[in-house]
Amino acid sequence: GDGGSLFLGSNSFDSSDAGNLLIGGNSLLVWRTDDLLLPTAEPVRLTNAKGVAIQGSMFGSPSDFSIDSPNGTVEIADSFLSPSINIGSSPFSSRSAAFEMGLFGSSAQIDAARVTIRADRIELGPVASIVTSGTGDAIVLAGLSGNASTVLIDGSSLIPVNGRWLIYATDPTDTAHFNAGSLSRDFTQYDATYPGTKPLGSGNGVLFSLAPTILITGTAQGSTTKVYDGTTPTSAT
Repeated sequence: GDGGSLFLGSNSFDSSDAGNLLIGGNSLLVWRTDDLLLPTAEPVRLTNAKGVAIQGSMFGSPSDFSIDSPNGTVEIADSFLSPSINIGSSPFSSRSAAFEMGLFGSSAQIDAARVTIRADRIELGPVASIVTSGTGDAIVLAGLSGNASTVLIDGSSLIPVNGRWLIYATDPTDTAHFNAGSLSRDFTQYDATYPGTKPLGSGNGVLFSLAPTILITGTAQGSTTKVYDGTTPTSAT
């Protein structure tokens, strides 16, 4: 594209025999094709500078599926269709300034081996679901560089069947920019940045870049120790 919008729409389209599927340019890609069969064992690359709007459904077995629009918005939503990316045992990744999924309309789904979403603003609405079949860190939400500044989730949209999900956010007290919805986490870790900090907990977790501090006032003779147990009293030895 030359800076405008590139609109792709049809009832069905078969690209399974294509060598690969590469779409890019200085444009906004609006993908409204329903039942798009993706290339088999070949990559899918969407590199549209102004963003990508997926409003239809696509499926198949590409080698991988990636979206790269660091200054644009990736939106997976539609008022009438049920947008979906179903690539089974293949990985999906997205890099963009903002990532929005299922904020309105019909259901929106990504089904892949593993999913990595990197955006400074990530919003998953009540009709969004991300389902993965891979093991380990199967779903990762993080920022373009480090942790995401905004993560807003409405519901329990992360479903790692055989692995776990990890969310890299900034400050749990900033409720305008962080809300994990009804997701149930196994651990919370602080002073952690993506991708350099290794998760210390097992299972699903949220890792914040915030490093909490504790202010202790008073006087003591000798040394003071405190094993964290959820209470505040301490004593000197």
